[in-house]
Amino acid sequence: MKAVHQATARYLAHLHNPLVSASRKAAVTSSFESVMSAHQDWALMWFSGVTSSLMQALPADDPWRALGGRVVGGGVDLVRPGPHGYIPDGVGAADANGAFGSADALNDLATAESPDLLSDIVYAPVVDALEPAAAAFLAFSTDGWKPAFTAATSLTQTHGAEVTSFGDDALRWACTRRALYNGFDDRYPVLVGLWWLRRADQLLADLSRVDLDSEITDEITDAAIPDGSWQMMQQPFDDSFDPRR
Repeated sequence: MKAVHQATARYLAHLHNPLVSASRKAAVTSSFESVMSAHQDWALMWFSGVTSSLMQALPADDPWRALGGRVVGGGVDLVRPGPHGYIPDGVGAADANGAFGSADALNDLATAESPDLLSDIVYAPVVDALEPAAAAFLAFSTDGWKPAFTAATSLTQTHGAEVTSFGDDALRWACTRRALYNGFDDRYPVLVGLWWLRRADQLLADLSRVDLDSEITDEITDAAIPDGSWQMMQQPFDDSFDPRR
Protein backbone atom coordinates (compact mmCIF):
# COMPACT_ATOMS: atom_id res chain seq x y z
CA MET A 1 0.00 0.00 0.00
CA LYS A 2 3.04 2.27 -0.11
CA ALA A 3 2.00 3.85 -3.43
CA VAL A 4 -1.52 4.46 -2.11
CA HIS A 5 -0.25 6.12 1.07
CA GLN A 6 2.23 8.26 -0.84
CA ALA A 7 -0.32 9.47 -3.39
CA THR A 8 -2.77 10.31 -0.60
CA ALA A 9 -0.20 12.12 1.54
CA ARG A 10 0.77 14.23 -1.47
CA TYR A 11 -2.87 14.97 -2.21
CA LEU A 12 -3.34 16.18 1.37
CA ALA A 13 -0.28 18.41 1.26
CA HIS A 14 -1.35 20.00 -2.00
CA LEU A 15 -5.00 20.29 -0.99
CA HIS A 16 -4.09 22.48 1.98
CA ASN A 17 -1.22 24.50 0.54
CA PRO A 18 -2.28 27.33 -1.80
CA LEU A 19 1.34 28.12 -2.69
CA VAL A 20 1.85 24.94 -4.72
CA SER A 21 2.05 25.68 -8.43
CA ALA A 22 -1.05 25.00 -10.49
CA SER A 23 0.79 22.52 -12.72
CA ARG A 24 2.19 20.57 -9.78
CA LYS A 25 -1.19 20.46 -8.04
CA ALA A 26 -2.82 19.18 -11.24
CA ALA A 27 -0.20 16.44 -11.59
CA VAL A 28 -0.57 15.34 -7.97
CA THR A 29 -4.36 15.32 -8.24
CA SER A 30 -4.25 13.28 -11.44
CA SER A 31 -1.93 10.73 -9.84
CA PHE A 32 -4.14 10.53 -6.75
CA GLU A 33 -7.27 9.94 -8.80
CA SER A 34 -5.54 7.21 -10.80
CA VAL A 35 -4.33 5.39 -7.69
CA MET A 36 -7.70 5.69 -5.95
CA SER A 37 -9.52 4.31 -9.00
CA ALA A 38 -7.34 1.22 -8.73
CA HIS A 39 -8.02 0.93 -4.98
CA GLN A 40 -11.63 2.06 -4.73
CA ASP A 41 -12.51 0.25 -1.50
CA TRP A 42 -9.55 1.86 0.24
CA ALA A 43 -10.55 5.27 -1.13
CA LEU A 44 -14.10 4.80 0.15
CA MET A 45 -12.81 3.97 3.62
CA TRP A 46 -10.27 6.81 3.73
CA PHE A 47 -12.66 9.52 2.56
CA SER A 48 -15.33 8.22 4.95
CA GLY A 49 -12.96 8.29 7.92
CA VAL A 50 -11.45 11.70 7.27
CA THR A 51 -14.68 13.47 6.33
CA SER A 52 -16.60 12.01 9.27
CA SER A 53 -13.87 13.01 11.72
CA LEU A 54 -13.97 16.59 10.44
CA MET A 55 -17.76 16.78 10.56
CA GLN A 56 -18.01 15.27 14.04
CA ALA A 57 -15.41 17.72 15.33
CA LEU A 58 -17.72 20.64 14.49
CA PRO A 59 -19.69 22.13 17.42
CA ALA A 60 -22.78 20.13 18.30
CA ASP A 61 -24.93 23.20 17.60
CA ASP A 62 -23.56 23.76 14.10
CA PRO A 63 -26.43 23.26 11.60
CA TRP A 64 -24.16 21.17 9.39
CA ARG A 65 -24.23 18.53 12.11
CA ALA A 66 -27.99 18.24 11.55
CA LEU A 67 -28.09 17.83 7.77
CA GLY A 68 -30.68 15.49 6.36
CA GLY A 69 -29.36 13.07 3.75
CA ARG A 70 -30.60 10.42 1.36
CA VAL A 71 -29.13 7.84 -0.98
CA VAL A 72 -31.89 6.14 -2.95
CA GLY A 73 -31.99 3.94 -6.02
CA GLY A 74 -31.32 0.39 -7.10
CA GLY A 75 -33.33 -1.05 -4.25
CA VAL A 76 -31.44 1.05 -1.69
CA ASP A 77 -32.98 3.83 0.37
CA LEU A 78 -30.66 5.17 3.05
CA VAL A 79 -32.19 8.04 5.01
CA ARG A 80 -30.80 10.42 7.60
CA PRO A 81 -33.68 12.69 8.73
CA GLY A 82 -32.79 16.35 8.83
CA PRO A 83 -34.24 19.39 10.60
CA HIS A 84 -37.97 19.07 11.21
CA GLY A 85 -37.87 15.63 9.60
CA TYR A 86 -37.08 17.04 6.15
CA ILE A 87 -35.84 14.33 3.79
CA PRO A 88 -34.62 14.98 0.23
CA ASP A 89 -36.77 13.52 -2.54
CA GLY A 90 -33.74 11.90 -4.14
CA VAL A 91 -30.02 11.63 -3.59
CA GLY A 92 -28.76 14.71 -1.77
CA ALA A 93 -28.84 16.63 1.49
CA ALA A 94 -31.03 19.24 3.11
CA ASP A 95 -30.92 21.72 5.95
CA ALA A 96 -33.72 23.71 7.59
CA ASN A 97 -33.89 25.94 4.49
CA GLY A 98 -34.28 23.15 1.97
CA ALA A 99 -31.79 21.65 -0.46
CA PHE A 100 -28.21 21.91 0.79
CA GLY A 101 -25.13 22.46 -1.34
CA SER A 102 -24.73 26.09 -2.41
CA ALA A 103 -22.22 28.69 -1.22
CA ASP A 104 -25.04 30.27 0.81
CA ALA A 105 -24.49 27.49 3.34
CA LEU A 106 -21.62 29.56 4.76
CA ASN A 107 -23.68 32.70 5.27
CA ASP A 108 -24.52 31.88 8.88
CA LEU A 109 -20.85 32.21 9.84
CA ALA A 110 -19.34 34.39 7.12
CA THR A 111 -19.97 37.37 4.90
CA ALA A 112 -18.48 37.58 1.44
CA GLU A 113 -16.12 40.53 1.08
CA SER A 114 -16.53 40.61 -2.68
CA PRO A 115 -19.44 39.95 -5.06
CA ASP A 116 -16.94 37.85 -7.00
CA LEU A 117 -16.87 34.78 -4.77
CA LEU A 118 -13.95 33.29 -6.68
CA SER A 119 -11.80 36.11 -5.32
CA ASP A 120 -13.03 35.63 -1.74
CA ILE A 121 -10.65 33.44 0.29
CA VAL A 122 -13.48 32.03 2.40
CA TYR A 123 -16.08 31.38 -0.30
CA ALA A 124 -13.78 30.34 -3.16
CA PRO A 125 -13.62 26.65 -2.09
CA VAL A 126 -17.42 26.34 -2.20
CA VAL A 127 -18.28 28.42 -5.27
CA ASP A 128 -19.15 25.29 -7.21
CA ALA A 129 -22.36 23.79 -5.86
CA LEU A 130 -22.10 20.37 -4.28
CA GLU A 131 -23.25 17.55 -6.51
CA PRO A 132 -26.09 15.55 -4.90
CA ALA A 133 -23.79 12.59 -4.21
CA ALA A 134 -21.27 14.77 -2.37
CA ALA A 135 -24.01 16.50 -0.38
CA ALA A 136 -25.51 13.15 0.68
CA PHE A 137 -22.09 11.80 1.64
CA LEU A 138 -21.40 14.89 3.74
CA ALA A 139 -24.71 14.46 5.58
CA PHE A 140 -24.09 10.80 6.44
CA SER A 141 -20.55 11.64 7.53
CA THR A 142 -21.93 13.50 10.53
CA ASP A 143 -22.86 10.13 12.06
CA GLY A 144 -19.39 8.61 11.82
CA TRP A 145 -17.25 6.60 9.43
CA LYS A 146 -19.56 3.57 9.31
CA PRO A 147 -22.67 5.40 8.00
CA ALA A 148 -20.41 7.43 5.71
CA PHE A 149 -18.80 4.27 4.33
CA THR A 150 -22.19 2.63 3.79
CA ALA A 151 -23.48 5.70 1.94
CA ALA A 152 -20.30 6.06 -0.13
CA THR A 153 -20.36 2.40 -1.13
CA SER A 154 -23.97 2.69 -2.22
CA LEU A 155 -23.24 5.84 -4.20
CA THR A 156 -20.50 4.09 -6.17
CA GLN A 157 -22.29 0.77 -6.67
CA THR A 158 -25.81 2.03 -7.31
CA HIS A 159 -25.21 5.40 -8.94
CA GLY A 160 -21.77 4.92 -10.46
CA ALA A 161 -20.47 7.98 -8.61
CA GLU A 162 -16.70 8.46 -8.55
CA VAL A 163 -15.40 8.46 -4.99
CA THR A 164 -12.55 10.82 -5.88
CA SER A 165 -15.15 13.28 -7.14
CA PHE A 166 -17.80 13.30 -4.40
CA GLY A 167 -15.22 12.49 -1.72
CA ASP A 168 -12.96 15.38 -2.68
CA ASP A 169 -15.86 17.83 -2.83
CA ALA A 170 -17.27 16.77 0.54
CA LEU A 171 -13.83 16.87 2.14
CA ARG A 172 -13.16 20.40 0.87
CA TRP A 173 -16.50 21.61 2.20
CA ALA A 174 -15.87 20.01 5.60
CA CYS A 175 -12.42 21.65 5.75
CA THR A 176 -13.88 25.01 4.81
CA ARG A 177 -16.56 24.78 7.50
CA ARG A 178 -13.96 24.01 10.16
CA ALA A 179 -11.80 26.89 8.92
CA LEU A 180 -14.59 29.35 9.72
CA TYR A 181 -13.94 28.56 13.39
CA ASN A 182 -10.22 27.78 13.49
CA GLY A 183 -8.78 29.55 10.45
CA PHE A 184 -7.27 28.13 7.30
CA ASP A 185 -3.93 27.41 8.96
CA ASP A 186 -5.50 24.72 11.17
CA ARG A 187 -3.44 21.52 10.87
CA TYR A 188 -6.09 19.03 11.95
CA PRO A 189 -7.42 18.31 8.42
CA VAL A 190 -3.93 17.25 7.34
CA LEU A 191 -3.20 15.29 10.50
CA VAL A 192 -6.48 13.38 10.47
CA GLY A 193 -5.90 12.56 6.81
CA LEU A 194 -2.52 11.06 7.66
CA TRP A 195 -3.91 9.15 10.64
CA TRP A 196 -6.54 7.53 8.46
CA LEU A 197 -3.92 6.05 6.11
CA ARG A 198 -3.24 3.33 8.69
CA ARG A 199 -6.84 3.05 9.82
CA ALA A 200 -8.13 2.50 6.30
CA ASP A 201 -5.71 -0.41 5.95
CA GLN A 202 -6.75 -1.89 9.29
CA LEU A 203 -10.50 -1.54 8.86
CA LEU A 204 -10.53 -2.90 5.33
CA ALA A 205 -8.69 -5.95 6.62
CA ASP A 206 -11.38 -6.45 9.26
CA LEU A 207 -14.52 -4.33 9.23
CA SER A 208 -15.72 -5.89 12.46
CA ARG A 209 -12.83 -4.72 14.63
CA VAL A 210 -13.83 -2.27 17.34
CA ASP A 211 -10.49 -1.61 19.00
CA LEU A 212 -10.05 1.56 16.94
CA ASP A 213 -13.33 3.11 18.11
CA SER A 214 -11.95 4.67 21.28
CA GLU A 215 -8.89 5.96 19.44
CA ILE A 216 -11.07 7.65 16.83
CA THR A 217 -13.42 9.08 19.45
CA ASP A 218 -10.56 10.45 21.56
CA GLU A 219 -8.95 12.06 18.53
CA ILE A 220 -12.19 13.78 17.52
CA THR A 221 -12.76 14.94 21.09
CA ASP A 222 -9.28 16.45 21.26
CA ALA A 223 -9.77 18.31 17.98
CA ALA A 224 -13.41 19.27 18.53
CA ILE A 225 -14.48 22.88 18.38
CA PRO A 226 -16.27 23.65 21.68
CA ASP A 227 -20.02 23.13 21.70
CA GLY A 228 -21.85 26.42 21.67
CA SER A 229 -19.30 28.03 19.34
CA TRP A 230 -21.81 28.32 16.52
CA GLN A 231 -24.33 30.13 18.74
CA MET A 232 -21.61 32.39 20.08
CA MET A 233 -20.70 33.45 16.55
CA GLN A 234 -24.31 34.50 15.94
CA GLN A 235 -23.96 37.35 18.44
CA PRO A 236 -23.53 40.84 16.95
CA PHE A 237 -19.92 41.96 16.87
CA ASP A 238 -19.30 44.73 19.39
CA ASP A 239 -17.07 47.29 17.74
CA SER A 240 -17.54 49.86 20.49
CA PHE A 241 -14.44 48.68 22.33
CA ASP A 242 -11.43 50.88 21.68
CA PRO A 243 -8.14 49.49 23.07
CA ARG A 244 -6.70 53.01 23.07
CA ARG A 245 -9.06 54.10 25.84
